Amino acid sequence: MTFLQPWLLLTLPLIALPVIIHLINQQRFQSVQWAAMMFLLSAKALSRGYTRLRQWLIMLLRMLAVAAVILDDERWWGPSRSHTFHGRDLFAPVAAHLAAGVSFGDLGSPLDASLLVPAAALPLEVKGDELHTVVRIVDGFGTLVLAGDRSDISAALGTLEPGLPLTITIGDQTISTVWANRFGDVPEGAPLCYIDSAGRLALAVNRGSAAERYKATRRTPVVITRA
Repeated sequence: MTFLQPWLLLTLPLIALPVIIHLINQQRFQSVQWAAMMFLLSAKALSRGYTRLRQWLIMLLRMLAVAAVILDDERWWGPSRSHTFHGRDLFAPVAAHLAAGVSFGDLGSPLDASLLVPAAALPLEVKGDELHTVVRIVDGFGTLVLAGDRSDISAALGTLEPGLPLTITIGDQTISTVWANRFGDVPEGAPLCYIDSAGRLALAVNRGSAAERYKATRRTPVVITRA
């Protein structure tokens, strides 16, 4: 066998050039264990774990719409049981066992699903350019977590940019504030409306308590509009 252009054989080593360059570049960079980044990565992994668990809990609740049991079989409960933290000590372990293959009917005693009473939905309505909502919960910092999320307030107010002036009525009080992405967007002691880390609409006071300042509790009506 002969080659018409035998000198081209001399270029064959060039095929390996991209591989060599890649290996050299790999040697140029070294991984450095950075504490802040390690924390973020671990927090992200933990968040994924919580998300998966939450999805199983949601699936369990959806199943309860057509079938229900009383969770009275202690085999599926957690090892430590408090009187006030059943989400951790009872529901989460039961959901984990369900995900691992335990039959739904084995989780406890059967219950007639027709006896279940659905929880009342919190008031939430877009009226023109106003969002009518209520305080869902007050957290430990005095933040007013409202019914609704970004899609709800966007439906009423349109595009939301940091610094957008807002007028908010809380009960019988009307305040002026702004839309913000973070607490640092407003001065200390100033109110802000934002989306919290759980994706919920919220009203807070930077380094203060919105609940105390505005005398708000659960179910206090709130109306949000552009200023």
